[in-house]
Amino acid sequence: MLADLMVEACGTVTALCLLDNTRLRRLAIRFCDNLATVAIGASQLLSFEYLGAIPDNSFLAGGSGGGFPAITSGKIDTYAAFPDEPEDLVKLSSFLQLFVATKHLHLCSTRMGSCFVNLPEFPSLTHLELNGRVLQCDDPALAIAVTSTILSQAPNLELLTLVFQAAPQDQESQQCNGPYRGRIEGELVDVHLLHYDKYDTIDYALLMVNTPVPPCLVNRVSKIELVHYQGGRAQRALAKFLLGNAPALKMLYCGFAEGPEWIQMQLMREIQGWVINETASKEFR
Repeated sequence: MLADLMVEACGTVTALCLLDNTRLRRLAIRFCDNLATVAIGASQLLSFEYLGAIPDNSFLAGGSGGGFPAITSGKIDTYAAFPDEPEDLVKLSSFLQLFVATKHLHLCSTRMGSCFVNLPEFPSLTHLELNGRVLQCDDPALAIAVTSTILSQAPNLELLTLVFQAAPQDQESQQCNGPYRGRIEGELVDVHLLHYDKYDTIDYALLMVNTPVPPCLVNRVSKIELVHYQGGRAQRALAKFLLGNAPALKMLYCGFAEGPEWIQMQLMREIQGWVINETASKEFR
């Protein structure tokens, strides 16, 4: 009769079998590094969440031997993935093939979207949420290309949510020469997360070279959410690409990271100017 199960931080569990259960609606597997096989009845499963290293192709199996057509919501967080290893990207793509019928997909990786560039096509997907870091020092063209590649696999997407995670302050300062630039011993500095420089212009024409605009962005996407938006060159370029190529957009939400109000206002005015559909409603917080 079990309908909702979360298996979390169970280091001794190596296999899980729920084939006799016909009522399971939600399954979450988190931090179970030794779990090698999961066998479940797929007929009633509506929600699946996975947090861990990229699983093997045989990690998850349904009783019918196919995918999981009933799932409407899936969350995959590959915190330990190395996107520069081709075999991991192929393995992850094969794993995600099980959920191509879902309508809501939440993909998390250390660098936003970097692990999901081999995404299979999701014809039923209407809400995509990408969660990860797009740092001040990241290549804007790469951020756009990765996002465009992912969106091209969701032809019927209507809602796009980007949740921008911040790097730890020490990592940000080391990699991007960020808020600690020019710091002297004993000096107090502002370590807020917002980045804005009116002289840091974006060469949009250069960024668009060889970057196709996903059809769903032009024809279907009606709402875009930017969560914990920090500004910075890479995030600004990505936002400009999305908002400037979404004529069907009806609603924009932007939630800013913590920082001075004057920077938030500058970023808000900039974003408003990028929205190609002047009739779209805009909410900033």
